[in-house]
Amino acid sequence: MITSNNMRKSSDIGSGLRHFLTVFLMISMVGILSGCATYYQRNIAFQNAIARGEFQEAVEHLEQDRAVRARRNRLLFYLEKGSSLHMADHFSTSNDAFENAYLLVEDHMRNYGLEALSFITNPAVIPYPGEDFERVQIHYFKALNHVMMGNIQDALVECRRINIKLNEINDRYEAGKQNRYSGDAFAWTLMGLLFDAAGEFNNAFISYRNALNLYETDYSRDYNLEAPEQLIRDLLTAADRSGLREEYACYKSKHQHIADSIPEQTADEGTVVVFWNNGLGPIKTEDSLNFFIQRGAGGSVVFVNEDEGFWLPLPATGTSAPAGLAGLRFIRMALPRYVERPPYFNHCVVSVEDREYHLEKAQDINGIAFLNLHDRMGRELAQALLRVALKYGLEQAVRKQDEAAGMLVSLLGAITEKADTRNWQTLPHSIHYTRFALPAGDHQISFSRFTPDGRYHDTWQDISVKPGETVFATLFDPQTRYRGY
Repeated sequence: MITSNNMRKSSDIGSGLRHFLTVFLMISMVGILSGCATYYQRNIAFQNAIARGEFQEAVEHLEQDRAVRARRNRLLFYLEKGSSLHMADHFSTSNDAFENAYLLVEDHMRNYGLEALSFITNPAVIPYPGEDFERVQIHYFKALNHVMMGNIQDALVECRRINIKLNEINDRYEAGKQNRYSGDAFAWTLMGLLFDAAGEFNNAFISYRNALNLYETDYSRDYNLEAPEQLIRDLLTAADRSGLREEYACYKSKHQHIADSIPEQTADEGTVVVFWNNGLGPIKTEDSLNFFIQRGAGGSVVFVNEDEGFWLPLPATGTSAPAGLAGLRFIRMALPRYVERPPYFNHCVVSVEDREYHLEKAQDINGIAFLNLHDRMGRELAQALLRVALKYGLEQAVRKQDEAAGMLVSLLGAITEKADTRNWQTLPHSIHYTRFALPAGDHQISFSRFTPDGRYHDTWQDISVKPGETVFATLFDPQTRYRGY
């Protein structure tokens, strides 16, 4: 028999629960609505400073932005600061920032409390761990900073770390589920150039050969990016200087037209290597996916989205969440999606006196980003489904106590459903390079960058060349054709 006293207690519990959830919903609404913009949109002042080439101002925006400096965004703070300082030619302080980013990646600790919270809100509440390829690119920037400061051996250490990091990342995944970005052709190319600069021609040959193998397999298949002709010229030259006659003959027979174009370098000449970081990598937004729920065999619940080709069953036993989904017919979830920012320039020519050298594309960071997200979309989808299932299970549990409170939980679940749109947004879209010999002495080199419609823009740099030595020059063009959405 239910007494009036018990009824009052139940009513009090329901009223208290509604009051708590109403207050919680109102507080959450303020935070969520203020954060409903993507990470790119929330940092538009920083993005605009980068686009204008005002890199020091961009760093100041980062320093003053409490949200970017918050613990959950700390890795991004150091990544953006490091690349901004690199663009400003502050190579030492740039490496300080990247070292902090590297230490955060290495010391990343799982926070189970925040991870649990992410499943009833969204994944943006947890500290940003970095995309797999972003953690690798830290070492590219550190290597490039060392190169520009003349620290060749330190740069080689960072290049080796690139391949070590790639192996570590893919070892975490089950066989057949690893990312296809498992080797970095440009990292091997950079290593070859550095070994060349250090006079270690045999190591340079091995690095160039590893790079060529990756270009001819993974890169041509996944990014439609063939090996630069400059790489093949350097491979042949390194084989010749190392006395590897058989290897030299083999590669020469495969690339006779390139071998015939290798210029002779005299003893009074030095070498110039030019890197062009063109444009900016993609940004993240989100897509909502609408799923229909079907009952499967044995009481399982099957999420189906025919447009995207997703079909994922969840067992109906062992947890209250899937069981509570049995009567559900339709559900919405948010997943991340990359948006490309096409570079403003698509070609660059370096001119010195009366000679011209065309830079070749050697790295497609934009393509790597898209492929990386595609490869982990199954994992992203599974997490999103679990997040939605747990929210619905929580709603059903609350409805048993109070129908109105359950409705508030349902509303809160819908409002908080969003994708994590954070990413490292000052990575270049692509990396290009060339290499050539110059007589010893002081020179002024001209960078002529061309737009798709034929317009061009010139920038000049002064360099000093010594006989037998290698000089490195770099240019970062962060302009894009992206106009927002």
